[in-house]
Amino acid sequence: MAPYGAVDIRSGRDGSLLRRLLGPPPAMWAWGHTVAMTGDLDGDGIPDVIVGDNGPYTPGAIAVLGSVSGALIHRWQVNTMIDDNFGFPSIASVDVDRDGFEDVIASAHSGNAGQYIYSGRDGSLIQHFHDPPNDVVIGTVVALRPQAGDPFPRYVCQGGSSSTTRTYMFSGAPDGVERTGLGSAGTLPRMPVLCLRKLIPSGFRVTLAGAEPGAFAWLVIGFDQGPLPYYDLSQLGFTNCALHPQPALVGFFVAGTTWPEAGYVAHDFAQTLVPASTPGSFTAYLQWIVFGQGSTWPGGVSEAMRMHVL
Repeated sequence: MAPYGAVDIRSGRDGSLLRRLLGPPPAMWAWGHTVAMTGDLDGDGIPDVIVGDNGPYTPGAIAVLGSVSGALIHRWQVNTMIDDNFGFPSIASVDVDRDGFEDVIASAHSGNAGQYIYSGRDGSLIQHFHDPPNDVVIGTVVALRPQAGDPFPRYVCQGGSSSTTRTYMFSGAPDGVERTGLGSAGTLPRMPVLCLRKLIPSGFRVTLAGAEPGAFAWLVIGFDQGPLPYYDLSQLGFTNCALHPQPALVGFFVAGTTWPEAGYVAHDFAQTLVPASTPGSFTAYLQWIVFGQGSTWPGGVSEAMRMHVL
């Protein structure tokens, strides 16, 4: 064993040792105090490992290591003070922003306390939640996969003070999105996943994951109008493609080329989804146009996400 602990991966067939993961520097006190599996974050096709390193007299830290290579993928630490129990007693993993990479959810009990969600793709902070009247958000976290009709995953954590305990359920949707659903079916031969992600400190990101890699993509966004199922995009090289919402209220945003990894493309908006000048609630439609690569792959439009925005 290493001086500060180790994480062993063993065969489910015979219990033999497959790999031992040692903590990357700086070593704390209790490497392996918490352990969880996550998706493939280093691109080798094998799920990777999240490890907590926390104990008495040290601040907590969380690392993601490649389960095959043992290489460090991400590392996070939110405090310099001791005994914050960051990542203890549990860590969860779910693709909150649906960009094709599972994200990491963990909590710190003191100092910069609260629940933290980090992107599995690039390690950036997706969300930080803290409820000061209840002192802390305890690190008991449960992740729930997306359900039919709702493209956003949900996750649950527990918080409490000396006299009360509360349970919190969150949606992966950005602030102000009350309901989501399918506006229309898409025409792409390889149907990707469309989603929104809140950005820190403000704004939001519209993502498309699982599309054909290396394809050029445009984002279409519109408000308050229902779909026009027979609107023809022949002028853009498509036939029999439905564009939603109505063209009169559409904004086109050139987003670039989908990445080779997970067929991913994104467009960021600096403002929140709801402008301050917009009274009341409205319906928003988001859809991607993905251009083809010749006759072998003609391209098409993604499904349209319909959202009720507060």
